[in-house]
Amino acid sequence: YEVYGDVRLGKGVVIEKGVVLYGPLTIGNNTYIGRNAVIGYPTFSTLREMIKAHGKIVAGGLETVIGNDVFIDRDVVIYEDSRIGNDVKIFHHASIREKVEIGDNCTVGCYAVLDGPFIKIGKNTFIHAQAYICSKTTIGNQVFIGPQAGTINEKTAQSRIGLSSQANYRDLEEGPTIEDSVSVGEGARIMAGVNIGKKAVVGAGSVVTKDVPSNEVWVGNPARKLKDLPLLGS
Repeated sequence: YEVYGDVRLGKGVVIEKGVVLYGPLTIGNNTYIGRNAVIGYPTFSTLREMIKAHGKIVAGGLETVIGNDVFIDRDVVIYEDSRIGNDVKIFHHASIREKVEIGDNCTVGCYAVLDGPFIKIGKNTFIHAQAYICSKTTIGNQVFIGPQAGTINEKTAQSRIGLSSQANYRDLEEGPTIEDSVSVGEGARIMAGVNIGKKAVVGAGSVVTKDVPSNEVWVGNPARKLKDLPLLGS
């Protein structure tokens, strides 16, 4: 495997062939990294500045941290300045962009895209295969995101027209918030700025355009309330 910059490995780390590691990078104990994975990959702006200064890639950008007992499958790409907790499983061909935080004991399915920056995911959350999580999305603890479900952070398709820089359109983004113990069904879409309350359920294929209160089931396009869920202990 290849190493660029300062990379610190814990005990019992297994790294397969073809892996590329960009420091500053810390990898915790007993972590597995599968073939052709790339960890700490520099963003476009970091790469551009590095090539201008050195004529080649010499390291990553901001520090990336991988916890203990993490499983990173083959062909996964994790960008710089991300934080991956302990006991996390990331399956093949998933892409995790910069400034993404994933809590302990989470799962990210194959071909899922966590399109940072500024994504925060709590503990014990499951993001299924081919899900798309946009920048500025907050996801709580014990959340289920079904296959091919996605979040959206732009309220109109024309949000970026006429803007001169990435920084300008980032200011217009407003990602959704998905609170603890929510279930989002396969292929559902959670629109910009929407809040999904605790223990709510969003049905498969639904398009959620307004806030969903806690303990309710919403379905359809646009999604509407179907029924209440029993409160804990009732």
